[in-house]
Amino acid sequence: MISLVALLSALSVLLLAYLVRGSRQLGTKLSKLQSSNNKNFNEIEQLLIAEAKLAKRREQLLYLPFIQGNEPDWKFEVSVTSHPARFNALAISLSALKAQILQPQSINVYIADADMAVLPNSIRELEKSGYITIISCDDLGSGKKLIPALKAQRNLPIITIDDDLYFENELFLHLMINHYLYPDAIIAARVHRLAVNEAGDVLPFSTWHKHYDLTEGPAKDLMPTTGAGTLFPSKALHEDASDSALYTKLSHNTDDLWWFFQARRKGTLIRRLSGLDHLSFIDGTQEVGLWKNGNQDRNEVNLKALLVQYGNPLSF
Repeated sequence: MISLVALLSALSVLLLAYLVRGSRQLGTKLSKLQSSNNKNFNEIEQLLIAEAKLAKRREQLLYLPFIQGNEPDWKFEVSVTSHPARFNALAISLSALKAQILQPQSINVYIADADMAVLPNSIRELEKSGYITIISCDDLGSGKKLIPALKAQRNLPIITIDDDLYFENELFLHLMINHYLYPDAIIAARVHRLAVNEAGDVLPFSTWHKHYDLTEGPAKDLMPTTGAGTLFPSKALHEDASDSALYTKLSHNTDDLWWFFQARRKGTLIRRLSGLDHLSFIDGTQEVGLWKNGNQDRNEVNLKALLVQYGNPLSF
């Protein structure tokens, strides 16, 4: 009897061990299956998002006959800056702009005086061909993207881009379509949305809704991030926007904050351009970010300085 009990106990232990092992194997298979399904679901979700963006872009093209009927002026200029670590990427990015369906009146490349000597031939050849204009200027960091262009304002819309990106070949066209639909608004491919407390006070930059895509505006609480393609209508910014000394004092290397506050001081709203917010970086550019080091800290510090100087931008 004792031996039978011992045997049954042993079999029970073995059966339990078998069941545990079987459960683990089943759990592993289920986990793999779930992981595979999640991957498939994620791929489907990304495909649907891409299709939705494409549909939005096609929808915008439906406005073209209406706009053309009003005999629009499609003239605009492009403003871009760079620094030596990015010059090779700049040459690639500028050359790729030739594929844009709608071409600008001019592409102005603003380079710091001290960096002109190391500008590579690949960029100088683009100037010789007449495709770009290289302009030397004071070293304002990322502020060179727009401040010199504002000082040389030719009453044309200005589109800003970054030097490390490829762009969809219809970007400029869509920016200009939206410009004619919303002529007084800044049009941006990518935006952040400000976060506020219950009293309406602006919260720290780290709490803002980054790369916001739930509304299009025009709205006062959307801040354009200018590298992915942003169109500034003529006179959309307060005249202080081109004040180099003031920019350096309040917002050095946080140019997006600067443009946003100067837009709000003028009462200008921001509209998000749907369907063209994907960032396609040129290989190797993210290791040498343009004025990248410590920029998160600068955003917080400079946001506070701008709030002290100008007040709540949502109250303008």
